[in-house]
Amino acid sequence: DSKARLSSSPPLATLGSLLDDQHWHSVLIERVGKQVNFTVDKHTQHIRTKGEADALDIDYELSFGGIPVPGKPGTFLKKNFHGCIENLYYNGVNIIDLAKRRKHQIYTVGSGTLLLSLEGGILRLMIQKMTERVAEILTGSNLNDGLWHSVSINARRNRITLTLDNDASSPAQDTTWVQIYSGNSYYFGGCPDNLTDSQCLNPIKAFQGCMRLIFIDNQPKDLISVQQGSLGNFSDLHIDLCSIKDSYTGATCHNSIYEQSCEVYRHQGNTAGFFYIDSDGSGPLGPLQVYCNITEDKIWTSVQHNNTELTHVQGTIPEKPYAMALDYGGSMEQLEAVIDGSEHCEQEVAYHCRRSRLLNTP
Repeated sequence: DSKARLSSSPPLATLGSLLDDQHWHSVLIERVGKQVNFTVDKHTQHIRTKGEADALDIDYELSFGGIPVPGKPGTFLKKNFHGCIENLYYNGVNIIDLAKRRKHQIYTVGSGTLLLSLEGGILRLMIQKMTERVAEILTGSNLNDGLWHSVSINARRNRITLTLDNDASSPAQDTTWVQIYSGNSYYFGGCPDNLTDSQCLNPIKAFQGCMRLIFIDNQPKDLISVQQGSLGNFSDLHIDLCSIKDSYTGATCHNSIYEQSCEVYRHQGNTAGFFYIDSDGSGPLGPLQVYCNITEDKIWTSVQHNNTELTHVQGTIPEKPYAMALDYGGSMEQLEAVIDGSEHCEQEVAYHCRRSRLLNTP
């Protein structure tokens, strides 16, 4: 393959220095027979090509700004060119003009943004390439109704489909000249503060709502792993605290989708990890996140709170004792339900002291 060989071949000639000085530079390559003139900013180097034939057997597909991997456009054997190109001609043909007029002989591959947002109850999908808005899809209405809706984006080369609740839509604009490929970064609910608009487009401050069953390339993403820090990163993410109340299934019966204890999760073949348990089953209490420490002989259900660090206390008096509020991620009724369903319950309090008294004892 000529492209694969090109990536490993030494250059025939090099010219110039400090060309990344934010100024325009002119580059000209002329070939007549075996003679090649390579010019950069009026400095010319003359090269004579090897081989017996005078004709140049060139690949039918030329690339500017990067070298695509064979068979997979959109990825490159070498690091892409970062900068500006103007007055790009090949055999007298203005390549940039053809690209602007979206001629079928030209297709462009570059960085862009695929933005899906919910605005005024309408789902909006926008494809933006650099500063140019390529295409847009608007679908649905009254989607901020507090109910669950399924959304799917399917992109294949120059075709993109947005499916909302099994109803597929495509952009009205022509996208045959645009090549769409998946990136390596996905942002849900908003953009990190340290990214620019070119890295993550964020016209609205943040998404306020609920998400579940997130798939990328048909692979499910475990939000518990995100919360634990083993997958991606997050901020202001709350697991299963959504106001959409559907932790239960059944048309007429009210059946919890979570198990009632860590014991049940062990019988299902699960090992230690974070799980949600619904201690009262179909009762009014919601699920509670716990850590199931599953061993061969015992199962410990650990309910964690928001402060496990040592707290320095000084200067307290009986009239004004020190008090600390701990958040266990659930209500007192949920904690009592977990305790009532356990054979044994214990709570550890570590007290480190120096020249002090505990409970007014000597």
